Parts: sequence; structure tokens; C-alpha cells
Amino acid sequence: MTLRGNGSFTAVAWPAGLDDATGPLDQRRGSGRWELSDGGDYEFDVSLSFDEISDYDIDPGSYGDGFDISGSRDDLRLYAWVGDPDDCTNMSTFTSEPPA
Repeated sequence: MTLRGNGSFTAVAWPAGLDDATGPLDQRRGSGRWELSDGGDYEFDVSLSFDEISDYDIDPGSYGDGFDISGSRDDLRLYAWVGDPDDCTNMSTFTSEPPA
């Protein structure tokens, strides 16, 4: 997952859990726009709006997903659940990498 400062993102092997996807998860590619939200009830802290998903037919902006945020500015983590959020074994965690 790459979140860019201009509000765009690209994803590899995400989103997971698409029952009607036609290809393997590890080859899935997606892109679209992201934004921070206020993290209110039933909202993601980071909202994703996909414009395309390589193996899943969508209209631009019609599929949404997102992450919640934890950690600190120096140790920021994005996380999301695939499936039942009560089952923490299905949690995906993303950490930042230094710019190349």
C-alpha cells in the first residue's frame, strides 16, 4: 500500500476478501484516492475510494475500504480486519517505510 501526499494511492494484494474477484490475491492491484476522516463511529481513520481493482469489476469510486490508525507519529501503524473484526488473527497491519 502506498499512500501519496497528493491523495492518491496504489495497492498490491489489497483489498482482501472480495468473493467475486477473478484472480489470486497476491496479484491483485488497485488504485484510487485516500483521505483522513475524523474517525467517528463506523468510519475508518483512513478512507480509501478505489478507482480500479485489477481482478474485480467496479465503477470508479464505487468500492470503498479503509484502515484505522494506531501508534505515534514516530511509530505509525495502519490496520484493518479481513472478515470478522472480533477475530484478531485476521488483522492486517501496515507500517511506514522511509522514502526511497
